[in-house]
Amino acid sequence: MLKQGAGNGNGDIFIAPQGGGYAGGPEIITNTGTVIWFHALPPGEAATDFRTQTYQGRPVLTWFQGEGPGGGTDYIYNDRYQQIAEVRAGNGYQTDFHEFLITPWNTALILADTIGTANLTSIGGPAGQEVVDGIVQEIDITTGKVIFQWNSADHVPYRDSYSPRPGSAATPWDWFHINAVHLDTDGNLLINSRFTWTSYKVSLHTGKIIWELGGKQSTFKLR
Repeated sequence: MLKQGAGNGNGDIFIAPQGGGYAGGPEIITNTGTVIWFHALPPGEAATDFRTQTYQGRPVLTWFQGEGPGGGTDYIYNDRYQQIAEVRAGNGYQTDFHEFLITPWNTALILADTIGTANLTSIGGPAGQEVVDGIVQEIDITTGKVIFQWNSADHVPYRDSYSPRPGSAATPWDWFHINAVHLDTDGNLLINSRFTWTSYKVSLHTGKIIWELGGKQSTFKLR
């Protein structure tokens, strides 16, 4: 049962229920539990990252929708609950469910994963280990064109991972696990990795790492 606590504001609540034998989907409720809007999804699909954002100067609703962590679509609905755009990863990648961020210049920052092969002999691993590399893309929402792309394998060494390697080279090693991207105040990117325990500041123009916070090569010394 939903109860209003002391000191709570009067804002609406955004949720994305799933499972339990009921239809899932993005839902807006009041802080007393009254449903304002619910968008039921097809069986087997779920929504994540449901929130309000701003697109072309107007408030919009956004969320990821798909059957699993990858292979879904990011949706944009206007304030009349009408779909006005959808975004997918480009260059053959599948859209990841962790993040869908609209920039102030009306592009989208999204995440994806890709399977690659790495030579890990320098850190005691096999020469042909399959790996899961993290991808950040900036997408032109109108055209679907990839404007910018960043691959973790191009900028972060595999030795920085804290994730245990699998017993087989044929089992993909999820060494980076990208799970967030955001804009810093200067317009560059903040990228978070679960398995290197690091947040990276990355140039949106060159893709180069500006600094690292946490992990094995932190730019900052914590006292």
